[in-house]
Amino acid sequence: LLALWVTLLTVFLSSKLSDPKTVQGISGLLILPLVAFSLVVLFKRLYLGIEVMIIATPILLAVNWLTLRAAVATFQRETILTRWKW
Repeated sequence: LLALWVTLLTVFLSSKLSDPKTVQGISGLLILPLVAFSLVVLFKRLYLGIEVMIIATPILLAVNWLTLRAAVATFQRETILTRWKW
């Protein structure tokens, strides 16, 4: 769900910014906390029990839903293709 959220944020950013390289750079920065969080869990510095998952899942689903709605509302393919500078 976190990876989906970062992807939706990237779609939202691509509709707001005029340069694909800028979107790519910002997307890379958005992924860094996700990678850091995954490494912390992988190296067992943080234990996520079932209780945390039960609480976090509906919250992340709601955040993803709201981000999806915002991304769909602002995404206009034709405008992006004509506005972006290659």
